[in-house]
Amino acid sequence: MDTYDPDQLHRKLEAIEARMACHERTTRIILVLVIALAVVALGLLLDHLVNRQ
Repeated sequence: MDTYDPDQLHRKLEAIEARMACHERTTRIILVLVIALAVVALGLLLDHLVNRQ
């Protein structure tokens, strides 16, 4: 049976937190890129609709 080791638990939690921080940065970058792409697409659509009339 494993004994309770607070230092090992703390190291595991720090490793999980570091991975989550990396994923959070990646997710934020992807979100910004998707929003920028949506703005460009909306701008092109509006330009197309305005020039059509």
